[in-house]
Amino acid sequence: MDKCYYGSLKDVNEVRKSSSGGFAASIAKHVIQRSGIVYGVAYTSDFKGAEYIRATSEQDLQKLLGSKYIYADNTQIRWGGGGLFDDIKSGSPVVLIGLPCNIATVMSTLQSQGIEHRNLITIDMVCGGATPAAVGKEYIEYLERKNKSKVVELSVRYKNPNWTPPFLRAVFENGKSYCKEFYETEYGYAFDRMKREACYTCRFKGDNHLSDITIGDGWGISKDDPGYNPAGVSVAFVHSEAGDSLLKELDDIVLFEGDPEELKRSNPRYLTPKPKLQKDEPFRINFQKYGLLKACKKAYSLKKRILNATPEALLKSLRQIKRLVKK
Repeated sequence: MDKCYYGSLKDVNEVRKSSSGGFAASIAKHVIQRSGIVYGVAYTSDFKGAEYIRATSEQDLQKLLGSKYIYADNTQIRWGGGGLFDDIKSGSPVVLIGLPCNIATVMSTLQSQGIEHRNLITIDMVCGGATPAAVGKEYIEYLERKNKSKVVELSVRYKNPNWTPPFLRAVFENGKSYCKEFYETEYGYAFDRMKREACYTCRFKGDNHLSDITIGDGWGISKDDPGYNPAGVSVAFVHSEAGDSLLKELDDIVLFEGDPEELKRSNPRYLTPKPKLQKDEPFRINFQKYGLLKACKKAYSLKKRILNATPEALLKSLRQIKRLVKK
C-alpha cells in the first residue's frame, strides 16, 4: 500500500501542544478511549533523559506529546511481566509509537517468537536521527545551574506561536521560564550536527519502514493549500490496510489525501538517512572530550557567539524589523 494523507487536529489549541499537526496525539487518544494501550516516548521525571512508557489514560498521554530529539531508553518496552508483549497477547488494542529502528526490533522479535499481533498498530516517525541522550542531560543541567532551579516543563518543538521556527522552552520550579529558537541553542546545534552513529546508516527508510503508519511534518504543504494550518501540519505515509482504516476512524482531525511521491520528496529523511559530514567530526570529538558547552564554543563563529549571547527578546525585535524591511 502506498497512500499518503496530511492535515491537523480540528482544535487549534491541541495542535499547538503537538510537534506538528497532532496525528499521533489523535491516534493515541482514539485507542485509549476504546480501552486500548499506548506505548510511546516520555521524558524521564528530571527531563534529563527519555524512555518508553505504557499509557492507559488520557492523562498519561500528556507525557507523550512532542518530539524528544534524544535517543530513548527502550528497556521499558518489557517483553513480559505486564509489558508490551503481554498486552499484545491479551488481545487489547495496542499502539506502539517510536523510531523506525525501535519498531523494527519489536516486529522482528514478534516474528521470531511466533506471537500473533493483529491487535497491534505500529507508528514510526520520519526520522533524521536522534542525538545522544548525554546532549539533553548536559543542556538541562546547564539551564538548571543558570536559573538556580529544577526544570518542571520542557519542549524542544514549542510553538511561539506557530509551527516554524521551533523554540526550546523550559519552565522552572521557581516560576522562571526560558524560551529560545531551538537551533540557536547549544542543544539545537548538537542535534543538527551529531547523531548516534547508527543513524547515519539507518536501513529503515523508504520502502523498508516496517510500521503501519509513518508520521512526520507536513513539509511541502503550501500556505495556499486548504490543508495548511499555521499551527502545524502532519503527514502520514500509510503502509497497511489496518493503518489506513485507523486514520479514517479519527473524527477530531481534518484529513486530506496527498501525492505520496511529492510528499516523500518534501520529506527527504523519509527516504534516506542524514549524511555524515566530515566537517562535523571535530564537534563530535570535542563533545566527547569537553562536553556540550565547550564543544559548541569551539565550533561557533564570532557571529554565532554574538547571537548566542543576545537576549531572545532583542533577537525577536530584530527579526520583526527585518520582516518589515523586506515588505
